[in-house]
Amino acid sequence: MISHLPEQNMNVDELEKVLYEIFEDDVNILETAQTGTRTNIRRLILVYDYLKWGK
Repeated sequence: MISHLPEQNMNVDELEKVLYEIFEDDVNILETAQTGTRTNIRRLILVYDYLKWGK
């Protein structure tokens, strides 16, 4: 749902914490998770990259 938020309502620091926790729990999550979950994590990574570096 994050992709539907206006950019000013997205917090890159909070998103970084979420991604850190996801990968801290399972460093291989992009290989072991179900297809839908992998897709959603990749989307979060794309949003994070845009907010952090892509402007």
